[in-house]
Amino acid sequence: MISIPTMEAQNSFPTLLAKSRTQIVSVTNSGRDIAFVMSPTVLENYVKSRIAVETQAMPVLDEPQEKESGYDEWLIAKVSKTKSLVESGQVEMSSVADVRARLKKKMQEEKLAL
Repeated sequence: MISIPTMEAQNSFPTLLAKSRTQIVSVTNSGRDIAFVMSPTVLENYVKSRIAVETQAMPVLDEPQEKESGYDEWLIAKVSKTKSLVESGQVEMSSVADVRARLKKKMQEEKLAL
């Protein structure tokens, strides 16, 4: 990422746009960032790289966790209820791939909303 002062951005706007095709350009005023300029491709690459980094940073539980009292009963009740809903046709099962795709899409939408 490069930084350029507001006056330079105003005076050489075509240069700013050219630089933003390949990288994020920070426009500064008195040394403080006031805007970021980037092409759609740069934005897409940035979002993809952030998602990849955050996905890799997600913790994985290698060791079993201690269960709270009543957990087994609660789990059996939830599974039994879900099973009866599926069998009655009130709820459809989703594949793991579908659930992962929906979760990934939701995470991407939330990150873009920030």
